[in-house]
Amino acid sequence: MKIPEFNTDDSLGVVKALNWFNINSNKKASRSYLLDFLLDMNLKSQLANIKKIPEEQLSVTYGYVAKLLTEGYELPEKEEHRFNGYILELSDIGSKIEPPEPKLNGKKPKKSKPWNYYNDVNSYLGPVEHEVDVFIQNDYRSDFSMYDFLKTLPGLINKSPNILEIRDIYKKQLDEISGAYDKSDGDLVEAYGYIPRMGLRRYVAFMQSIVDDCEKYANYLKPKRKPRKSKTPTRMKMVKNFKYKESDEDLGIRSDDPVGIPGSKQVWIFNTKNRLLFHYDAEDVSVGLSISGSSLKGYNKETSRCKKIKKPFDDIQKIMQCSRGDVDTVFDKIPGKEFPNGQRVNNDMVIFRIIK
Repeated sequence: MKIPEFNTDDSLGVVKALNWFNINSNKKASRSYLLDFLLDMNLKSQLANIKKIPEEQLSVTYGYVAKLLTEGYELPEKEEHRFNGYILELSDIGSKIEPPEPKLNGKKPKKSKPWNYYNDVNSYLGPVEHEVDVFIQNDYRSDFSMYDFLKTLPGLINKSPNILEIRDIYKKQLDEISGAYDKSDGDLVEAYGYIPRMGLRRYVAFMQSIVDDCEKYANYLKPKRKPRKSKTPTRMKMVKNFKYKESDEDLGIRSDDPVGIPGSKQVWIFNTKNRLLFHYDAEDVSVGLSISGSSLKGYNKETSRCKKIKKPFDDIQKIMQCSRGDVDTVFDKIPGKEFPNGQRVNNDMVIFRIIK
């Protein structure tokens, strides 16, 4: 793997280099970088001790730092000091690890299932911890974006529950620093007493931005549920409670089945009680009229009209016998006083024509 050139004279350059390794390398390679560095430096005792430490317990960040040093990069004094301290700490841990148990009757002892590094969010937070260190060293100032960092995480860890776990890690730190800033905990005030008041305020804001970015990104990763598609009621269901008069013997007419009303372009209705003749035009002919309860819906209030007629039998026959194109003209010629159209239909009203 070809490594690009980095400027590691300052902490910002080191961060950029670590970010590159975090995207383009992995845990296994990081361990190799660390062991190769110890071999090149002829640190045999440290190499022997650290080799005994399981891969999942090694920090990827310091493996990447080891690779930079092997490639001849010079690091800021503080970074190099921190790295050397880490090597000593690891060597001490490795020296206390007992050698593996001997084979039993020629068979290897069963190994417990190793902890899965790739599912542990802590293993990916080295660059973030480094950014926190840079923030402190830079007079408590930083332009670090946790949101942008989270977008670089590999797919296996880049899931909403994992991001919320990361949020909880930094929420604990935020609570500690907040306790020192607002002086609600005497022990915390003493522990963070070396930080000036302005620095504490910035520290709280910085950690709050990390927590907020985690919540924002976790919310972004949540799968969006598709809204449940509302079912269109069947025609039979729509006319279930529709009231109308099935027939009128005096006029010799029978109602059309109201099932034909939903989706129709025009409906003609006669009220046998008060001699009102109604016609309803659909407001949108592509959708048609509809029924809700015992009311007509979706009709055009301007073109839908109502007249009180004097000769119901003759006038209704004219409407029933004329063509679709002439029906409005025939209605205009029928004498009678016009009234506003109502939307409700009752048991006195006959549906004598439905035009699809």
